[in-house]
Amino acid sequence: MVKKFMRGIVIEAWALFLVNQLASGLFFEQGLKSLLLTATALAVAGLLIKPIINILLLPINLVTFNFFRWASHAVMLFLVDLVLTEFRIVNFNFAGYSSDLFSLPLLYIESGILSYLAFSVLIGLVAGVFYWIMEK
Repeated sequence: MVKKFMRGIVIEAWALFLVNQLASGLFFEQGLKSLLLTATALAVAGLLIKPIINILLLPINLVTFNFFRWASHAVMLFLVDLVLTEFRIVNFNFAGYSSDLFSLPLLYIESGILSYLAFSVLIGLVAGVFYWIMEK
């Protein structure tokens, strides 16, 4: 249990760091200390609160074939934002990306529920890749 919790903290910290590099809008008041505190809070919320949120969202997930799985992470982000004064989500601003193979358009979302949803999708994708790598 402790090993799973520590792995969750490390993965959440790396995911928050990388997402903060990809898109602006995450605000860590005290830098690395706040990032680690936020990662710890997200890991605790993942162990304690996420199962309750998943049960509450179960009917929606069943109907949509688990499409709204990321909504539980958005609720966790919102709760951590409420609890911690060192962490805030002010907006979602992705500058876009362009290469020879593909192009991603820029995306700006004012603060609100949509910015939590956008960050939850991005953090979920990055953390999912890290969890997949850790399993192999």
